[in-house]
Amino acid sequence: MADLHFDVGIIGSGSVGLSAAYKLAAAGKKVMIIEKYLWGGTCPNYGCDPKKILLTAVEALERSKKLSKYGVLGELKIDWVALQANRKGYTDAVEPRKLKSLEKAGVEYIHGIASFTDTHTVEVRRIREGLATTISADDWIVAVGQKPKELEFPGHEFTLTPEQFLKIDNLADEVLFIGAGYVGMEFATIATGAGSKSHI
Repeated sequence: MADLHFDVGIIGSGSVGLSAAYKLAAAGKKVMIIEKYLWGGTCPNYGCDPKKILLTAVEALERSKKLSKYGVLGELKIDWVALQANRKGYTDAVEPRKLKSLEKAGVEYIHGIASFTDTHTVEVRRIREGLATTISADDWIVAVGQKPKELEFPGHEFTLTPEQFLKIDNLADEVLFIGAGYVGMEFATIATGAGSKSHI
């Protein structure tokens, strides 16, 4: 017998999990959402949103250079520490904002690691309290997202994940990015705009 029962259980509080939770709760369902890491998932914590905060500063710098012949004068540069403080101010507010939104919507939530014990039941080890709770639901949605591939070559322990790069306190004079997808290119643009020599 589970400790708690819900119409729908959701594992993962990224954009997919949260969207499902709000819509199901609005439709009258009793909903539980479980998150093991950061409430809101990748995008607001170490993806799209904080990346845009850093990238916007670089874009402003580039615009000012292009406008120099039209009367915008002065040498601008990026203060990485101040820029990171701005990013941190935004990301620190994500969790309380998400939890308040869930409470307003009538969605229950637990911060913990979920493991299925049968088709309708999970055991959740609560991270902060260290307690275990069993939760059953008529239906489950698994929306756990993805994480970067761990690299395997000599020296890989010195590489940074995108999350770590976005939080780095002091940017190195020279940075190598492995991967030329849009995220790698945006990160290289950020690093170059902030004064580093970037390699891809």
